[in-house]
Amino acid sequence: MADTVKTQYRASLHPWYVTMEEYLNVLHDHTKTRLMNHSPFWNFMKIFYHGGMKKKDCKKVDEDIRRMINAYNVEQKGFMFGERLRIISVDDVSNIFGVPKEGVMLNAAAHITKPEGNFIINTYFKGDKVTKVMIDDALRVAIHDKKQQKPRDVVCLLTMSIFATFFFCGSGSTLSWKLVETCTDDMTLKNYNWAQIILDYLHQGLSKKKEDKDVALSGCLPLMMYWLGDKTYVGGLNSMNQFYTPTFARWSLPEMHKALVELTNDQLEDMIEAREVDRKPNVVELQSLEDAEIHMEELETPSFGEWVIFTGCRFSY
Repeated sequence: MADTVKTQYRASLHPWYVTMEEYLNVLHDHTKTRLMNHSPFWNFMKIFYHGGMKKKDCKKVDEDIRRMINAYNVEQKGFMFGERLRIISVDDVSNIFGVPKEGVMLNAAAHITKPEGNFIINTYFKGDKVTKVMIDDALRVAIHDKKQQKPRDVVCLLTMSIFATFFFCGSGSTLSWKLVETCTDDMTLKNYNWAQIILDYLHQGLSKKKEDKDVALSGCLPLMMYWLGDKTYVGGLNSMNQFYTPTFARWSLPEMHKALVELTNDQLEDMIEAREVDRKPNVVELQSLEDAEIHMEELETPSFGEWVIFTGCRFSY
């Protein structure tokens, strides 16, 4: 594929960062508890909840995405940097985003008509489609009064927000009714194999790639960059986050770009091979790991208010 190919895509962590920044401090304690206990995306959300990423590190770099698309083989669903095919696995997706890798499958690209008799859909979405703007408006309605918040509604709408901005971005600005309906039952969300579903949706989007034509691609395209970071340690590693899990939090995409522009695809292939041969950390890395584990323990240790939630006491922050 020519390097001049123009690619349009919407997936980015930046809008989700802004959403969490706006609503985090106004979430009711019971809403936070429901997120922690029921959401299969809590491992992903907690990075933002604990302030584990900076806004500047969430910005996408289109040039790097185009480079990965150029290396993608549609038929074999993998990347050719050298002579070997490199494939993103379900385990990779689970490690990168902290989502389940077992469970029920779902065709995220399936088209269905607007579901009837669904309380959340009937309450917040009156039209014949759901867009990111509509989800934002619904969140403002659901969250604005902290004392009157309905935790289930807020958790479902936050999940839709993640889907619409990052995991399941379509070529347009809408979220499919199939995914909207799935989000409305937060008690069953953990039953799905989200790692496989996210990966399948990405492959379906990449399959639309055409030679020397403008294309609008769907799917979580930044996943390719986080995967490349994990496989090569090419650059952009945040020293404070370098042992975080999920692993996407380790990487700054703008900083990764600075390293990538200096490397050929053959060099990337060599780096992948080197990582496969020797994955043992050196003494400095082991010390960093110890420091990181202490830091993460501090992040994940509940505050007094959170401890109150877990223990069931009726005190508040």
